[in-house]
Parts: sequence; structure tokens; C-alpha cells
Amino acid sequence: MNHMSRRVILPLAVALAALMTFVLLLAQPRAAGAQVDSLTVQLVGGRTVIQGIHFVKATDRITPASGAHLARLAKLLAARPDTFLIEGHTDNTGNPAADQALSEKRAAVVKSRLMAEGVSGARLFVAGFGATRPLTIPGGESGSPGVHNARIEVVQVRR
Repeated sequence: MNHMSRRVILPLAVALAALMTFVLLLAQPRAAGAQVDSLTVQLVGGRTVIQGIHFVKATDRITPASGAHLARLAKLLAARPDTFLIEGHTDNTGNPAADQALSEKRAAVVKSRLMAEGVSGARLFVAGFGATRPLTIPGGESGSPGVHNARIEVVQVRR
């Protein structure tokens, strides 16, 4: 097989494996009316914004209401053999250096909470991006797209 064929076949094989995993998830027996967990489906694709994990403004303290979402995420990650990158992101309302440090601290706090829930720390890595990777979602809670930039994303690094 020549070099060009490998460059084409390998990405196709990875995409096919992700599709097969998705199909297997859909084929799993479920109670009548049950839905496939959207977090599971998104993680099969390799990256997801974790909805429901919130922080006290300008701190790395996770709000109490985020506990159930963290527990759900931990259960999902613990059941998978993959390695994951936990990314912290902030809005652009503060000093860029402070936002960078805050995003790193938030990702580290999420990792700590996931480890407390039973996920192996050896499979979790963290990175902070401050406000350098904005995410715009129209129709935000306050009408401002920037409000969505303070978020945690989980990225599947490898199997």
C-alpha cells in the first residue's frame, strides 16, 4: 500500500469505527420510550461541550447545581477505555492572562471532581484556552453570545 493510500484509508477507517460505535449505541436494548444519551452520542464523535457544568462568576468554584452533570459525565467516562482532554474556556470580559489562568484552573477542578467520582486520572488531561476559542450559540440566555464561551469541553484523545 503506498503512502497516499494510507493517508486516505486511515481517516476513513476512523470515521467508520465512530459510525459503528454510534450504531451499536443505538442498537443497545432500552426501555420503551427511552432515548439515547446525547452526551454519549457526542462523545462518540470525539468532542462535546458539557452542558450543565457552571462556575461561580470569575472563580474556579463549581456551582452545587453542577453536581449531577459531573456525576453523569464521570459515569460515562469511567465506562470507556479512552483518554480524554478536559478543556477550560472563559468569556472575554476579563484580562487575557487572568482568563487563561482561570480556564486552566477550571479544567483542573473538573478533572479532580471526575477523579473523585471514580475516573482514572491517568486517562484525563487538562488544558485551558482562556477566551481564545470563542463559541457562538445564537439566542443565549442574556442575548449575548459571549455568555456561552465560559464552558468545559471534553475531547476524546485516543482509544
